[in-house]
Amino acid sequence: MVRYAKHLTEAIAIYHYLGGMAYAKSSNQLYTSTSTVDCTDPSIVTKDTCIFNANCEWNASTDGRRPFCIRRRDLLQESTSSPSSKPTGMAKVAKTRIIRTRRPTPAPSIVLPPSVAPARLAFDTNAPTLGLVTSTQAPTLPPSKSPSSHPSMHPTHEPTGEPTKIPTGLPTNPPTFFSTVSPSMHPSMPPTQAPTGEPSKHPTEIPTNLQTSLPTEPPSRRPTAPPTRKPTGQPTNNPTSLPTESRIAISFVFMGDIPYQESDRYCLNKQLRGLDPSSMEFPYNFIVHIGDIKSGQVACQSSSYSDVAQIFSHASNTIYYDPRDVFFIVGDNEWTDCSSRTQGFSWWMNNFGNGRKTNGGNTGPNPYGFGTFSDSKMRATLEYDWQDNDGSSSYYPTSATNFAFFYNKVLFVGINQVGGGTVGDEATRVRNNFLWTKNNMAKYASQGMRTLVVFAHAPMTGARQAYFGDPFKQLLLDEYPLLLVLYSHGDGHTYSFQRDYYNSNLYDLQCDSGSAADPLLITVLREPNNDKDSLKIDRRAGKYSGGCKPGSSDKEKTWG
Repeated sequence: MVRYAKHLTEAIAIYHYLGGMAYAKSSNQLYTSTSTVDCTDPSIVTKDTCIFNANCEWNASTDGRRPFCIRRRDLLQESTSSPSSKPTGMAKVAKTRIIRTRRPTPAPSIVLPPSVAPARLAFDTNAPTLGLVTSTQAPTLPPSKSPSSHPSMHPTHEPTGEPTKIPTGLPTNPPTFFSTVSPSMHPSMPPTQAPTGEPSKHPTEIPTNLQTSLPTEPPSRRPTAPPTRKPTGQPTNNPTSLPTESRIAISFVFMGDIPYQESDRYCLNKQLRGLDPSSMEFPYNFIVHIGDIKSGQVACQSSSYSDVAQIFSHASNTIYYDPRDVFFIVGDNEWTDCSSRTQGFSWWMNNFGNGRKTNGGNTGPNPYGFGTFSDSKMRATLEYDWQDNDGSSSYYPTSATNFAFFYNKVLFVGINQVGGGTVGDEATRVRNNFLWTKNNMAKYASQGMRTLVVFAHAPMTGARQAYFGDPFKQLLLDEYPLLLVLYSHGDGHTYSFQRDYYNSNLYDLQCDSGSAADPLLITVLREPNNDKDSLKIDRRAGKYSGGCKPGSSDKEKTWG
């Protein structure tokens, strides 16, 4: 029995040694992970039962393990513990020797009787005596940081908090409840045949044959920038979402105050031959000459009118337009500045006008077809004021040159509104111009009119303000505050584009004289999601440097 107690004592010492509770160094100092207690205290000896109770230190472990004591004296002696300090029921211990070394002594092999199973060896921490119990409440060894070479006999039923970094030899049969960090080589469930609610942002390896109900990305509501009319070096692979024409309500060429002299006629040749739509940002629908086809200092002659008409209708100049798409507005130089106003007006009407040429006859269009439109859609609403509204003039119908047409929700109105000071018939002629404009606005307002463009030779100020300018501006403020209005004219020979002070939707445009700059390209733009139109004024090449300089090919006589 004593022999077995001796073996058991050594086993206990080795067991705690291997468990990491304490170890000795060359200084016989006991190092623990918590605190150091003197085992000579009788209360501690009684409570926790030290094996050696004299001059020892012990580890006050808090993890449920039994305290373990080691001598501190540098002696090789038998235990001097008194019988009263020994634990109750403890076998008498023979001469126990502790050898001091610089390193811990390797654990000796333990030989136990076959009846005692090493795996069942544990300590009863609740009893004051040393004995064998059947189970332990806590592991005697700290968990290993490396995986065991032999798996546990009974694995836990709950998954660990984090997946192991070292894969197991064989995968488990039942699927886990939590997804792994790395994708599985074999899918857990067969793929669904129906598409998901939202498309994947990453393409699958194998395309699906089923179409999704919704597009991947919503289409843009804003169109892309209009493409250039000039061909690029290489074609684009991506077409624009909307064609250029969808942004254009209508576009036209605007010019005036030319030709004043012989050299200007060659310049007019050059300008007409340069109206290539492919060189412009937007294609144009028609051309307007705003008046003054001759100098006011030159006597009025029949050839002055016919020469200009021949220039605009000559085959060398009509490469890019049809003469029927050219409209003329009468100017003061070719009418009120003539020695005979009646004769000057008659010559103008015979070459450029339509309808009743005089009070006596000559009804019908001009021989060149100016102002009649080559496009039937544009011509559908074209109307001339053939009637003399007041009948006060004995030599000409005062409103015979007025016209109007409505296209793509834009109303165009041409009026006989000349400059050059007071003519003397403003109370009738200019007032009729206002009524002609007002009546057409009321007519097309119910058809969705969005923009109004007025063509006149002179501005609405001066002698024309009382009978046209003031009532027209008041009409816009009272009945059409949101209507986009462009009042376009010449007579001043210098380009200007201004917004009215009281009406932010009214603009006044004056073009350069033809001898100073290229004709303008005016476009009414319309965005799909905007209920208000906008204007774009393209001065093209701008003002000439040093005046108009026609090339050798332009010096062709296209008149007379």
